[in-house]
Amino acid sequence: MVLITICVLVAVVWLALNAQAQKRKRTAASPPPRVPLYDDELVFPTRHIRLELPLVRLDTKPCPSSDPPMPAPTAPDVPPDPRGELMNAHGIVLTGGRYVVKGYGFSELSQAVTYARRLAANGKADPRGGASVSAVSAPSLAALPIATASASRASILAPSPDAARMAEHGVTYHDGRYVAGTYGFSTLDQAVAFASRKGEGRPDPSPSVETRTVAPMPARALAPSAAHARRSPGWIAAGDGFQIGPVCVPGGMFYAGQAGASAEWLNERSLVDPSLQVSLSGHDPLGSSLPYWPSYRDLTPNARRSYLDWLAAGRVDPVGIGYVFLFFYGLERRLFVDKAFEEAESIIAEVARLRAAYGDNYSFDGYARRFLEAAELVRSGVVERPILSPRMGNGEFEIPLPARRYLGARLAEQIPFDADDCLVWALCLPDTYLRTPGSRCFEELGVLWRLRFDRRHPEGLKVRAPKRRLTGQYRSASSAFELTLDLGDLPDISAVAAPLSGLRDLLSECQTDIEAYSRLLGRKPEARGTLEAALCLPDDLIETDWGLSARALKAEFDAIIGDQTIVPMAVTRLCDLIGMDQVEGKVPVGIHRQFGVVLDRLQIAFEPDRRYGDAGLTSDSQVVLYRAAGGGPIDGEQPAYRSVRTMAEISAIAASSDSEVVSAELDQIEAVIRAAIDLRPEERTRLSAYAMWLLQDRPRQLAAFTKLSKLPVPQRTEAARVAVASVLSDGRVQPAEIRFLEKLYKALGLPQDEVYAALHRGPASRDEPVTVAEARVAAEDGVAIPQEPVVPTNVQIDPARLARLRLETAEVSSLLAGIFADEEAPIAPPAVVATTSARFEGLDVAHSELLGAVVDGGGLDRGTFDARAKALKLLPDGAIETINDWAFDRFDEPVLEGDDGLTCPEHLRLQLLALDLAA
Repeated sequence: MVLITICVLVAVVWLALNAQAQKRKRTAASPPPRVPLYDDELVFPTRHIRLELPLVRLDTKPCPSSDPPMPAPTAPDVPPDPRGELMNAHGIVLTGGRYVVKGYGFSELSQAVTYARRLAANGKADPRGGASVSAVSAPSLAALPIATASASRASILAPSPDAARMAEHGVTYHDGRYVAGTYGFSTLDQAVAFASRKGEGRPDPSPSVETRTVAPMPARALAPSAAHARRSPGWIAAGDGFQIGPVCVPGGMFYAGQAGASAEWLNERSLVDPSLQVSLSGHDPLGSSLPYWPSYRDLTPNARRSYLDWLAAGRVDPVGIGYVFLFFYGLERRLFVDKAFEEAESIIAEVARLRAAYGDNYSFDGYARRFLEAAELVRSGVVERPILSPRMGNGEFEIPLPARRYLGARLAEQIPFDADDCLVWALCLPDTYLRTPGSRCFEELGVLWRLRFDRRHPEGLKVRAPKRRLTGQYRSASSAFELTLDLGDLPDISAVAAPLSGLRDLLSECQTDIEAYSRLLGRKPEARGTLEAALCLPDDLIETDWGLSARALKAEFDAIIGDQTIVPMAVTRLCDLIGMDQVEGKVPVGIHRQFGVVLDRLQIAFEPDRRYGDAGLTSDSQVVLYRAAGGGPIDGEQPAYRSVRTMAEISAIAASSDSEVVSAELDQIEAVIRAAIDLRPEERTRLSAYAMWLLQDRPRQLAAFTKLSKLPVPQRTEAARVAVASVLSDGRVQPAEIRFLEKLYKALGLPQDEVYAALHRGPASRDEPVTVAEARVAAEDGVAIPQEPVVPTNVQIDPARLARLRLETAEVSSLLAGIFADEEAPIAPPAVVATTSARFEGLDVAHSELLGAVVDGGGLDRGTFDARAKALKLLPDGAIETINDWAFDRFDEPVLEGDDGLTCPEHLRLQLLALDLAA
C-alpha cells in the first residue's frame, strides 16, 4: 500500500513539473512581463491580437494626403496614465531614458517619486500641481534647439546669454541645475566639461556619414510651425511632410505627435514626439547610444537628430541598425494593429526595400522576412506556392508560414505532392542548408530534382494529413504585440516526418552530382553553356539546354562511328573534336586520362585507355572508338582480364611476326578472346578494340617484337610453357588456340614442333588423351563407334590445381606486361627524379610534385594550382581526380578539397608530411 502511495505521489509531481515545463516552453519566445515596483505604477503588457485573413486580394488605393494634421487612428478609450500623472505631480522629466528630479537622474520612476516626495517633505520643493516656466526672451528662444515645452512640465531652458553654448553641448537647464545627459551640475562650466568628455556636441569620431541637402518642402507639406509640437499622435501618410525641430521630413510613413498623458502613445516606440529635444549639431549615426529595443522617447538629442536626418534623406543612408528597427516598428503597427490594409502594398514594398538595403544584419533580415510572410497572407487570401529560392528556410526553427499554409492546403485537398511541392518542403525544413553547389547552381539543381523526383514518383508523393491543425503567430519586433493569424482549418505539415528522409537523400544526391559543374562555374562563371561546362553535367541534364553543346558533340561522334563496331581515329582529330590543345610528341598521362573522362560523358569508349592499361599515345598515333554505356568501365586489375589481354598482345606479336597481318589472324585473336569464359561482354569488347589498335600500330608491333626476341631463352621458354598451361586450363584445346601457340612459338624463336609435344605433356583432368578437335562422322552409312559407358564418379574440379593455373597465367602476364608499355625517357638530374618520385609512393613525378606544392604551402588558390598543373603538362581537373583516387586508396578520403582554392585537411597534411620525412 505504501508503494502504491509513493508511485501516485511521484506521478503527480511528474505531471506538475511537465505542465510547468510546457508552460515555460510556450512563453520562452516572449519577454517576461514587468513587475510593478510600487502600487500606483501601471505596467503595459504585450497586446495579443487575433487577425482574420481576407478572403480576396485587396485592391491598391492611393495614400491619402492633406494639409491639416491627420487625426489619430480610432481606438478604444484608454484610461489616464498614472505614470504621466505621477511625473507631472512631482516635477519629474524623462530625459535620455532616465527620470530626472532637480537635476538628479534615476533609472526607475519609483526612485524618482520617492526622492521628490522626500524633497517635498523637507520643504525643498513644492508639489507639482503646475510648474513655473523660466522667462526667456524671444531672441534667445529662437537660438535654442527645441520649442518651449508644455506648461505641465518644468522648464528646461536656461537664461539667454548661455543658450548658444548649451545648445552646442546639448546641455539643458532644469530646476536650477544644468543637465548634461542624465546628470545635473550646479554650474554651466561643469556641465559643458562633462558633455565634452562624453563626446556630446563635439565632432563625432565615428566614420562620416554622407550628408544630403534636403530639398524645400513641397507645397502640400506643412510649413515649420509650432502647430506640429501640439499635434495629436497619428500616422503620417506616405508622401506627406512633417517638421520636427530643425529637420523637415518629407517622406511620411511614420507616427508623429505629442504623446501627452496617453498610455498608448507613451509606450509606442516609433512615435516621433516633436516636443522632445533635438540636437542642432550633435550626431550619433551608428546608434551607439541605442538600447536593444530603441524608443524615440528614450533617444538622446544627438540620436534623435541622426534618426530624423536619416528619415529626411529618404531612409537610404548607412546608419546604425537600431534606427532602421525604430522605423520598422511603426510599419508593423500600422499594418497589423491599425489594420490599414489599404496601405498594405506600399508598406510591403517599403519593408522589402529596407530588407534589400539593410539585410546584411541577420536580426533585421529575419524580422523583415517574417513581416513580409505575414503581410502577404494578410494582403491576399489566395493560397499560392512560395517562390523557390536557395534561402527559403534561412535556418529558422520552423517551416515558414507561407509554405506551411500552401502545403497544408494541398494536404486538405488530398492532392499528391508534385516535384516542386516537395522541393519547397525540403528547402524549408529547419535543418536544410544548401551546400555551395546547390546555392551556386540553384536553377540546375531544381531541374535535376524534378527529373529524378518524377522518375521515382511518377504519380506524385502521397502524404497522409496529420491531426495537428495549423496556427500562425507573428511576434512584433518591438515586442509590443503578438498577432494570431486565422489561417482556417488546415493540417500542419510540420507534424509530418515520414517522407523527409527520402527527400533529404534526394536533395543531397542532386547536390553531389553537380559538384564538378559548380567547381567549374566557381572558377569560370562565364563557362555556363559551353562544351566544357556541359561535359561536367550529370547525365540527366545533358538533355536540357545546358547540355546542347555536349549533345551536338555526341551527334558528331555518332556520325563518325555510324554502323561500324570499332572505328579508328587520329589523336590530333580527337583533340580538335573535344576542344583540347594539340600536343607534340608523347601525350602526357593526364591528357590521356582526360580523353577517357570526356568520352565517358558521350557514352563512348576508346583504346588504349590508360585507366585500364599501360599503353601510351603519341601525337601521330591513333585510337579506336566504340559505343559503350558510361565509357565501358571495367576492372583492369582482374586476373582473368590481364591474362587474356597479355594473350591478345602476344597474338598481335605473332600475327605481325611475318610482317603481314591478314583477316584470318585477326579472327584468330578474336577467337582467343571469345574462348575466355571468365570475361564479361564489356571486357571482351574492350579487348577486341585493344587488339585492333595493336594490329594497326605497326611501329609498336615491331618494337614489341624486338623486345620479345631479346628476352633470355629461359624466359621465352617459361613464357611458352605458361601459355600452354593457360590453354589447357579448361581441359579442352580449340583449333584457334593451337594456331595461337604455333605463332607464339614462332615469335619466341622456339621450334613449332614443340607445340604438340607440350600439349600432350600438359596436365589434364583425367588420365586420357587431350581432345584436340571434335570427332566427325565420315559417312552416313558408316558404323558408329559405341560410346564408352558412363561410369559414375565423384571427380570434381580441383581448386588447388585451378589456383595454380591462374598463378601461372599471372606469371606470364607479368613476364610480358612490359612488352607494349612505353619506355620512359630518363630525366636529369637523376637525384631530383628519385627524390620527387619517392616523396608520395604510388604517384608519378608530376602528380607528386603538384600534391607537394599544396601540402607545403598549406593550400593553393585555384589559379596558381592550374598554372602549376599546366606547367607539368597535366589537366587541372584530371590531376585533382588522379590525386584524390590515390588518396582514396590510401586514406579512404580525398586529399584535395575546395572550389576557389585547393586545401588539404590538416590531419591528412600531417600524415603526408610524415610520409615525406620517412621517405
